Amino acid sequence: ARLRTQEDVARHIARDVAELLGADRISVALFRNDEQCLSIVAAEGVSLSSIKGVRIAPGDWVIGHVYASRRPVFVRDVSRLPAFSSDSRRYRTRSFAAVPMLAGSEAVGVITVTDKRGGEAFTRRDELVLRTLAAAAAVAIVAARSVDAVTRLEYAATIDSLSGLLNRTGFDHRLH
Repeated sequence: ARLRTQEDVARHIARDVAELLGADRISVALFRNDEQCLSIVAAEGVSLSSIKGVRIAPGDWVIGHVYASRRPVFVRDVSRLPAFSSDSRRYRTRSFAAVPMLAGSEAVGVITVTDKRGGEAFTRRDELVLRTLAAAAAVAIVAARSVDAVTRLEYAATIDSLSGLLNRTGFDHRLH
């Protein structure tokens, strides 16, 4: 409730997921209506500047697939996948999870997690924790969107769109 922007909420989510699951690499991707794609807005264990500009279309890659299907993906060992061709030195573990953030029927983003600190695979308990956190995170993201929208509407209601100056309502409010 204290966090005002979606990015603040996403950073908080990434931190909490890292702590609760004991994982070192977490990312939070949010769907951007204006661009019709997902973008990673928060991360733990990886430089956000190296991935912030990445845009993922719904259905593309794992994040886009999880977003479009609204179904989580939990992989205990990626080396057993037929299309496995990853550099194994990039990650400490071969287990990963990607969970959609659902607010009702609306998907607002995806949380991805890898590199569990103990080196083991994600468990059924981890899956339940991550699904629960994703549901709470979706509600927090929607609330932050609402705060953003109200702030923009309050500003628009007090500023003349042509001149950029205070309108009568804004002027009266400031005067009082």
